[in-house]
Amino acid sequence: MKKDKTMSSHGSLTTIIYGGSFEERKASLETWSAGTYKDRDFEKIYIDLAEDQYKIKDFRKTISEINYSSLRNSARIFIFLNSHKLSFIMQNMLLKTLEEPLKNTRFVLEISNYQSFIPTILSRSVLLRVGNQSNISSSVSEYPVSDLLIKSSIFDLFKICEKHAQSRDEASNFISHLMSQVKEVLINKVELTSDKPQKLIAFLDFLLQSHEWNQTTNVSSKTILENAILGYRNCLT
Repeated sequence: MKKDKTMSSHGSLTTIIYGGSFEERKASLETWSAGTYKDRDFEKIYIDLAEDQYKIKDFRKTISEINYSSLRNSARIFIFLNSHKLSFIMQNMLLKTLEEPLKNTRFVLEISNYQSFIPTILSRSVLLRVGNQSNISSSVSEYPVSDLLIKSSIFDLFKICEKHAQSRDEASNFISHLMSQVKEVLINKVELTSDKPQKLIAFLDFLLQSHEWNQTTNVSSKTILENAILGYRNCLT
């Protein structure tokens, strides 16, 4: 496990563990938590966002519980597993808690690709990479820029999809890239009509669902990317 960099000047108590396999990330967060509080008692609270019954109302309840003081004087580490399930709305709900944590409280977000997070969460987090970086994501510079995706012909768009659908991991990384592009538009609010933010937020949830489909179904990655890119083009034009 390698510490990339501290992305925050806020004295962040949030750690993002990414890369490698799910099993590798879980093992790494166990090692990290034991090393972080090796000289004192601490309590680990796991929140698995991929559970079938876990809905946004449950997330609201989780946030409320986090914001109550611990009944004991021990440190608490809240570990969010499968954080790719955090929608744009849920990430913004979580942001205030990450910005103003209670005493002796820390957070861990487990995810394959940290690009799924909104920039404000990334700016308040420390990144810990697991495994071989070459298996995590391609360089952002290798992905097509927004103007190319909007102005290319349908034939060229499908060629882009074919290029980035060589493996499921690469397809997932490309979906994360699309998410980061949409989030940038939302944050900068450049030339957005009154209904555009709602469309983009709904599309972000669609991209999160696409990410899950790519990992858990037999639908081809190329088909998933084609729908994602066409949706992206429709939202931004």
